[in-house]
Amino acid sequence: ASRTRPSMPRAKDRVRSEDVTLDEDLTFADLQLPEAVVRGLNLSGFTVPSPVQRAAIPLGRLGADLVVQAKSGTGKTVTFGAILCERVDRSSAYPQALVLAPTREVALQSRDALAKLARALDPPALRVACFL
Repeated sequence: ASRTRPSMPRAKDRVRSEDVTLDEDLTFADLQLPEAVVRGLNLSGFTVPSPVQRAAIPLGRLGADLVVQAKSGTGKTVTFGAILCERVDRSSAYPQALVLAPTREVALQSRDALAKLARALDPPALRVACFL
């Protein structure tokens, strides 16, 4: 006898777990990020911080060392990207941040996300590179 798999609920009918539920009343500006970083986030399609971003961005802005663990797609890359965009001194020609990734694919995705976030920053431009 053949077994049929139950159908998955449609995306709009699925219930989001608490770690990815967005608080539509909170914005990235409410996290006291600089206007240029908020612009970069908005240009990248991010207007409402996820729970991971709400928890980690304020701590990272204070200079705390962070280990952020969360499901895929919860905004970890944007979290460290927003912090880096604010904290890096773009007038310096020396490397100031290093992002390590477990795979080539994640490294390229992180580079692209950081470059996208940085495009709204005032000159001098933030230089982002990927070394494989």
